[in-house]
Amino acid sequence: MNIIEHIFRLFLIIIHSSTRLRNPVFPDVVHDPLSISLYEFRQECFPESRLTKDLTRACILVILYALDFLHNHAKLIHTGNLQENDIILQLDDLTALSDFEEQELNDPSPRKIVGDHVICTARELQVAMTAYGPPVLCDFGQAWFSEVQNSGQIQPYQYRAPEVIFGMKWDEKVDIWNLGVMIWDISMGRNMFKVRGGPDNEEADVYHLAHMVALLGLPPVDFLRRRTTDTPWRYFDGEGECECIPGPMMVVLLITDNILLIARTIN
Repeated sequence: MNIIEHIFRLFLIIIHSSTRLRNPVFPDVVHDPLSISLYEFRQECFPESRLTKDLTRACILVILYALDFLHNHAKLIHTGNLQENDIILQLDDLTALSDFEEQELNDPSPRKIVGDHVICTARELQVAMTAYGPPVLCDFGQAWFSEVQNSGQIQPYQYRAPEVIFGMKWDEKVDIWNLGVMIWDISMGRNMFKVRGGPDNEEADVYHLAHMVALLGLPPVDFLRRRTTDTPWRYFDGEGECECIPGPMMVVLLITDNILLIARTIN
């Protein structure tokens, strides 16, 4: 099947044309009408911000189809923002757009003119629950080609894969890790891993890794030895056991029955 005809491409945002009107860096693109993000949909339409099991399964299936096309046919890794804000619901019923247009004609939004710009207040698009269609995966501004070896920091902190944290080479599997963590978010209504800690509640790899270990167990030693930097050995010894972090702030990771304790000692 020709790549352009591949059915799974329908689960990615399809750009019909693009141009640059004013900004030389960011293009203006034309695509089919879309509605709200999966995050907004979850927050606004469901109690406790949790999708139902059936909706969660449907969303996962669509995103996996999109990633299958991206990884196996387009040879791209999404890497950057595989999160709910970049999964946008389509519109199966365009009535909301017609209603929006009619409201704007009959009762124009307040506006002001500044030079050659017309600035209008935003008008909310009223969409019925039955008008929402399947999600599409968007935002490929940070996508990487998968046919070359890649390394470096990618992904939102919360969804960062272990190989990225450890400074290893990574491939399209980081998208699957990212998706797995996001699935927890949309089905449970909260983050899978805590990435903040300490007196200042700062983001740090040590907290992220500690919660990974608490939930998933210690990483295989063979995996740690794939590293291209010494980063893994800041947290684990040569046998893959948790180790203290040297320096004025010592962090000891203790795992007991999947309950994580972080003991901090100031030298």
